[in-house]
Amino acid sequence: MGTRNLTMVIDKKGELKIAQYGQWDGYPSGNGVEILEFAKDKTSLNTLELVLDKVKFFNTENADENIKAFIEEYSKREPSYEKEQKDTRTEQDKFWFENFISQDVGTDILKNTIRLYTDKDFNNLPKEFNNTIYLYDDSDFGKDSLFCEWAYCINLNTNKLECFKGFNEDKSKEHERFVTKQEEIDEHYNYENSTKYYGITLIKEYDLDNLPTREEFIEELEQQEKDEE
Repeated sequence: MGTRNLTMVIDKKGELKIAQYGQWDGYPSGNGVEILEFAKDKTSLNTLELVLDKVKFFNTENADENIKAFIEEYSKREPSYEKEQKDTRTEQDKFWFENFISQDVGTDILKNTIRLYTDKDFNNLPKEFNNTIYLYDDSDFGKDSLFCEWAYCINLNTNKLECFKGFNEDKSKEHERFVTKQEEIDEHYNYENSTKYYGITLIKEYDLDNLPTREEFIEELEQQEKDEE
């Protein structure tokens, strides 16, 4: 089901390392539970902590210029029906896209990242990456709560699993990571009697050392959603 969402990870230093857009199943009983079960697995969580040193965003201002050049060239190799552009990507290009970039990846970004690190399969990535996993920072999606319906963040800095909800009509409730500019909101929702949506809001957080059962997790978040409404 098309429930758009974000999967995020913050490392122990407080730096955002993963901010993955997902097109599907963002509700608590879908991707929410997937992230919950991942966070309960201490081996996976510890491996994630280790691999984050090898993760970088390619679309930030301070991104490596060589990687920016690679991305520009990659866009010329990927298929485009509008430009009548054939798929001339390498197998490494396709592996990277299918496992780390596609909108279909969603919460699998967590498993894919630690599997690459555990299996030492960095040769499957484009050689230009030099044993680094380059991801797209889509955290700004959380500023549009009309479309970002749910978001989940494994925050290793605070040792919390944070759960966010969309459809936020109250600017005072948007989380500090997803603060919007009022003038931009006014410009975006400029039609008569329009409902204005702000950044997503934090509705629940759990201690990573004391996570709930699947049933408790779903029930609590669904109740929080009703309370917010």
